Amino acid sequence: MKQAVDDILSFWLGLLDEEGLAEPEKQRQWWLSNPAFDQEINSQFAAVLHTAENGMLLDWLSSAYSCLAYIILTDQFSRNIYRHTEKAFSNDDRAQAATRHVLKNNYLKRLAVTGRCFCIMPLMHSERLEDHQTLEQLLNQQVNEVGLSNKGVRFWSGIINSAQEHRSIIECFGRYPHRNEVLQRQSTVRELEYLQQNSRRFGQ
Repeated sequence: MKQAVDDILSFWLGLLDEEGLAEPEKQRQWWLSNPAFDQEINSQFAAVLHTAENGMLLDWLSSAYSCLAYIILTDQFSRNIYRHTEKAFSNDDRAQAATRHVLKNNYLKRLAVTGRCFCIMPLMHSERLEDHQTLEQLLNQQVNEVGLSNKGVRFWSGIINSAQEHRSIIECFGRYPHRNEVLQRQSTVRELEYLQQNSRRFGQ
């Protein structure tokens, strides 16, 4: 499966610069909802994702490099392959467990900046406030530890702003209301008011 690890990281991250940052075009792909891009991920990586869903890729957690690929597969590719369905969130527990494994084994220091970002991204997708509190600490730590140019500072600033936006929703509702419909959860009156006033769905 080493080839699969290499393929995932090459596809998602591309070539990183001297600061460990991906090319601007690659970064734009991460945050946009693009059916053609989703289909490309589906055709190349759906089979590998199904293998992970069957619990057969846990050996990937044995190194920082392959653990990053596992997290991208279960946290990011799930959202692309299953976009707008309940399955988009079905692998979040796997991804979040892998992130905790990363932190326990101090993998972050072995990865470039962009890899570190995606290793902790599952905490932003969590509906547990304690995960968002941990994420805040990690993001502040990364900014303080890693020497960056203005380009790198802008990258982390964007991630921090997104993390704060996600956390504010969890602090208010204890979950993400925009997931309620596909997860067949009953929305509260306050959540319905929020959804009517806020069109942000974070790609889902």
